[in-house]
Amino acid sequence: MRRSQQDPQTIEKAQPVAAASGTRRRSISQKLNKLARRLRLSHRDSIVTTMPAFCVSDVPARGTIVITRRHICFWPALPSLTPEVKLKFSDVVSICKEKVFSLFPTGIRIATAQRAVTFSNIGSRDRLLQQLQSAWDASADAANSASAIVESHAALAVVSQVEASTDDSGDSGFDASPVVQQLQLQQDVGDRIEDDGEELDGNVEEEDEEEEEEEEEEEEEEQEEQQEDRQLETNRNQPATETGRLTSVCHRWLAKLATLVRYAPRLTWVSAGAVLSLMLLLLCTISAVTLSYRVILLQRQVAALTATQTATAAESSFVDDPLSLKRPALEHQIGWTLRGVSKLSRQLDSLVQRVASIENGR
Repeated sequence: MRRSQQDPQTIEKAQPVAAASGTRRRSISQKLNKLARRLRLSHRDSIVTTMPAFCVSDVPARGTIVITRRHICFWPALPSLTPEVKLKFSDVVSICKEKVFSLFPTGIRIATAQRAVTFSNIGSRDRLLQQLQSAWDASADAANSASAIVESHAALAVVSQVEASTDDSGDSGFDASPVVQQLQLQQDVGDRIEDDGEELDGNVEEEDEEEEEEEEEEEEEEQEEQQEDRQLETNRNQPATETGRLTSVCHRWLAKLATLVRYAPRLTWVSAGAVLSLMLLLLCTISAVTLSYRVILLQRQVAALTATQTATAAESSFVDDPLSLKRPALEHQIGWTLRGVSKLSRQLDSLVQRVASIENGR
């Protein structure tokens, strides 16, 4: 069925799924590229598969085993505590099962001429063993096919040279014996194979040098990234200025308000009323405390004025004393403040009763 003949609703349903699968593929590709940079793999050494595993040594280390076309790699979950493992398939001697301690009943032992490493996967050890053996066989087949191609090219080149020399000898009237021709052919083939082997070794050395240069460049990039991360962490840990502190406090309060706004639609009307009542109660409490503090300050001022007036009463008997003029105003202000405190206390009692009724109604 053509796309134009499909149901529009089916197309609309399929588009988000395709977008999600594309996003997932991009995220997986980014993770694999990051893992390849960490393991310093060349662009020709593509990753075949990855699998969570344990590297069983003195202390089991959890991480990810990475199987590429040329290497078996292990990237630990804690690189600072456990070193990574990187083995070439060309150096591998055997891949077999092995009994390890009781936590991992069956392990997979990969042995080279210099060392032996044991991996284990609790979920699918057989699948891990199958992946390793198939990748090892594919690497060996690729190496054998490359050497066979080199040998065939060398043999064809030598045969063509011998045929050309035989034609020249026939034209000149010289008849070479078959034994001499066969010996000469074998010698030329051997020389050609040696020359091609040297050329192949030279090409391999050039590839190794290119890989080393790429690894050095990747290491430099990683060092630069680590240095930038350390610089950012240092800047983040440095003590902030007053403006920075104020900005951070504002950001925290805005985040709290955003959280309240996000969850506000989930609250019922009763819960919203209870929250508003509690907020009003808190504001009234703050106002009452402020007024009480002002009353205390005014009382202290009155006491200071009274003491001053008593001290100066013997020296002056004037009616128009400034202290005596200030005292009625202060007493009036104190009375007004006390009336405000009593009014706030009544409001607080009514708010408490409303909150209690709301809670009983819930």
